[in-house]
Order: sequence, then C-alpha cells, then structure tokens
Amino acid sequence: MPNLENLKKQAKQYLRWHRERYYPVAAEIRAALPRFQHLDDNQVFEANFKLSDAQELIARQLGSRDGRRSRQEPQP
Repeated sequence: MPNLENLKKQAKQYLRWHRERYYPVAAEIRAALPRFQHLDDNQVFEANFKLSDAQELIARQLGSRDGRRSRQEPQP
C-alpha cells in the first residue's frame, strides 16, 4: 500500500506538471479522468485542474473506480 505522504507529493507533482504544460501528463489525465477524455492536449492544459482532480487521477491509477470511495472506505 502506498505511503500517504508519497501520494500527497505525487498529487502536487501532477498539479505542477499540469501548470507547466508537461505534455506526457495530458495523456494520463485524459486516460484516467472522464471529464477530460474528449479534450486535446491544449484543452487539457487550459481546463481547470485542481488538487482534487490530481488526487482522483492517482486513485484511479491505483485501481479505484471512484476516487472518493478510496477516502471513505478504510482498507482492511
């Protein structure tokens, strides 16, 4: 199970990459977040991308269909 501090740092890194228009991250955002799927790279970078979006991206990459679910349900 990933360390919570590392997940927080990873989410902040995605925010930085989005702000810096790091093109490989646009594909990851599109692949993981349904509201970005119809956008091209430039549109992804022009769209509002918040910390909660980055957290949802990470949750979905880790296998949670609904990023909010991972915060609400404790792991056994």
